[in-house]
Amino acid sequence: MTVRLRRQASNFTIINGELYKRSFTGPYLKCLPPSEANYALREVHSGICGEHLSGRALAQKVLRQGFYWPTIKQDALELVRKCNSC
Repeated sequence: MTVRLRRQASNFTIINGELYKRSFTGPYLKCLPPSEANYALREVHSGICGEHLSGRALAQKVLRQGFYWPTIKQDALELVRKCNSC
């Protein structure tokens, strides 16, 4: 295992069969697969409590809700770019 991979792996843990990323400032962030990640983004952006936030603000809000995936920032920017209401 390379040093870089070990360092990255140390940022993750498995709890009750679920993968979590360690957060620097708060609780663990639940790692979401692509299908759940897309749903989480859409709900935060335009769901019942949706605020039609900018891409960066949307990504930050999803992180504050306790979710993580590697492409969260790019996905949030893309969703906002394609949003007809924004």
